[in-house]
Amino acid sequence: MLSMLVGAILGYLFYAFYGCNGSCMISSSSLTSTLYGTVAGAILSRRFTAKT
Repeated sequence: MLSMLVGAILGYLFYAFYGCNGSCMISSSSLTSTLYGTVAGAILSRRFTAKT
């Protein structure tokens, strides 16, 4: 859950500092960029969790 929050924050910061207007699929909208960051955080957290 924490990694999803971190991913969402990083996704929004990516939009805020590197976003473009219209032509970029991920960074043209703050919502899209934040959602991609959230999904990336979720995927990475599942990848690095210990298997029992």
